[in-house]
Amino acid sequence: MRGATFGEAVKRFFRSYFRYSGRASKSEFWWPALANLLAILVAVGVIVTGGVLGEEGAGSPVMAIGGMLIVAIMIVYGIGGISLSVRRLHDIDQSGWWYLLIVVAAAVPVVNIAATIAALAIGLIEAKPGGVRYDAPRAQRDRLFS
Repeated sequence: MRGATFGEAVKRFFRSYFRYSGRASKSEFWWPALANLLAILVAVGVIVTGGVLGEEGAGSPVMAIGGMLIVAIMIVYGIGGISLSVRRLHDIDQSGWWYLLIVVAAAVPVVNIAATIAALAIGLIEAKPGGVRYDAPRAQRDRLFS
């Protein structure tokens, strides 16, 4: 969906949570990332509020809740972000398996910088016309591109 609004993109992110086929436009890639950032900022706000209003010492229950919120948000976005990135790779006419290389490279010290840049670049590259092959049903795609 080209030119998706914030609400449309976030709704589609959750509707397509485990869908690895098809494509995702730049707006579908970046709006959920912004929603994730905003949710993290709210959770950080909860932690800061707990620290300011809480008791002195190791931390307050409000801070613990904020920390658990951050973990939950990261898990939710992390899982859905995998399929979103694969669909975004399809939009730029690349195999979704490239994302596996990015994830593996991110685990290697120093190389993880390049992996982070590659992950961000996925969202910046313009769509390629050849990406339409990822939209076709498998039987039709096998006939067209074999």
